Amino acid sequence: MGSVTVFCIDKTSWLTMNPLEVDECWTDSAIPEQVKDAICIGISTSSSNDQESLISWCTRKFGMNMESLKRSYTISEMKELSPGENGVLVREKEGNETKKYWKGPATKTLRMCSRYYNSEGEVVDMDTEKRSFFENIISERQSKDLETIAVAYNNTTQDETPEDDSLILIGLLGLKDKWLEETIEAVKACRNAGVTIILVSEDSESVIEDIAQKYGMPTCSVILEHVGETFRRKDVVNKICVMGNSLPSDKLDLVRCLKEQGHVVAFVGVRTDDAPSLKEADVGIVTGTGSCELVNGSSELIVLDGNLGFLVRILKGGRCVYGNIHKYIQVEVTIAISGLLISTVSTIFFGYAPMSSIQMIWVNLVMAVLGGLALLTEPPSEKLMEKPPTRPTEPLITKSMWRNIIIQASYQVSILVAFHFKGRAILNIDEDVSKAMIFSSFLLCQLSNQFNASEQKLNSLVKGVPTESVVLGGHSSDGGVAGDGAVNIIWGFIKVKLTRSSSLGGSEPPPSTSILELPLIPPENSSSTAAPENEIQ
Repeated sequence: MGSVTVFCIDKTSWLTMNPLEVDECWTDSAIPEQVKDAICIGISTSSSNDQESLISWCTRKFGMNMESLKRSYTISEMKELSPGENGVLVREKEGNETKKYWKGPATKTLRMCSRYYNSEGEVVDMDTEKRSFFENIISERQSKDLETIAVAYNNTTQDETPEDDSLILIGLLGLKDKWLEETIEAVKACRNAGVTIILVSEDSESVIEDIAQKYGMPTCSVILEHVGETFRRKDVVNKICVMGNSLPSDKLDLVRCLKEQGHVVAFVGVRTDDAPSLKEADVGIVTGTGSCELVNGSSELIVLDGNLGFLVRILKGGRCVYGNIHKYIQVEVTIAISGLLISTVSTIFFGYAPMSSIQMIWVNLVMAVLGGLALLTEPPSEKLMEKPPTRPTEPLITKSMWRNIIIQASYQVSILVAFHFKGRAILNIDEDVSKAMIFSSFLLCQLSNQFNASEQKLNSLVKGVPTESVVLGGHSSDGGVAGDGAVNIIWGFIKVKLTRSSSLGGSEPPPSTSILELPLIPPENSSSTAAPENEIQ
């Protein structure tokens, strides 16, 4: 996920994750009981993507009982003209009356109505003034990005087809996308992160472009029936933003062509015919809980609920894991190289190493387990979405990482080997104390590397450390070895300055080289001074 450059999203899989909710309900003033009953029946008998949201609203607003309604009528016939627009022929069990309920886009449904329910629950003719009133309501709701639908009905017979303008308007409902703002922000975040979103659908160009514009997506569309085989060319594939009239085979070809152009593709789908595209993509993502076993088996990720914002979360998480692995590798390689060189050089010139195998194992165990957990579990930050995707061909250890590893290892080897040669003579200490200081300094160097690699803000942590005595390698830093503490302080400052200078290249240092000033704490009996201000670069 950290290297994904293109998200191909099937419209069906996306819209199933964006439930609608009723924001406004318009009738003529108050809502009489018979109007409530008519609205409930009209909504409960319809079939559309927003059906669940409408039923939930009716249950909460009017106390609708679905089981009771189903026992009071039977559905004789259902006719669906387009998505979201359908008519249902309903026969009531009591009274043996047959009614036709219609639910669809408000503007179109209003033209089919010649009467409406007034505030008294009476059916009256719709004059020009009242029709203009309802049209103004529809225009105002649509200007607020509300999807306005109308519910109407008419008394009819089984064999009679109602006229186009004979319906009775029950009410207007304004539906809003529950996660509209979050989805727009997610699209913007993906674009800022250098990730392209391509919306694909079997619907026509106009439908898919309207959806793309609603959520702030580019609308450079491609209609396959016009473009045909030419969309496989590089100059066309890289310009696709939305793709209408696309069959499952076209989606599969799109994924393959994008991969041939060097893109890392993530496909988001939910239907059975999306399985080949999910399997072909570098990352297959299934949304919702209604997908079949075939689709789930062709994907790498299954998102049970949420909105388009889940793309930002998984993208940020993938980049965070990739960056944390880089930090961990840098720390571990530095430990391995510096430890190996110190032992090798010391053995060649002295015949023995200043650090035993047990000590090296202990350092590696502490840094790999405790330090590794700290690095690998760092939470994602917002800065991750401000950088372009990582190229799949980029080496695991980058040039900046090698630079930091070489500088850190060279510093540790030169200082500790030099101290092994002349430290006992300069400080007038015995061999055991010299070995203890080398081991303690080596460990503190790795801790400093750990902090340098971390992006955590450690100012508050360091300020809380008291200036008390420190035990280094089992030797208490008392007045007798005050020089040991002074030497470690000097080494700490030298290491910090050297580490800071190693990040002063021609470009800004990557997240794996954030620097922490962490001077060592002086011994208790030595003259203590105020520690310099800790800072993170």
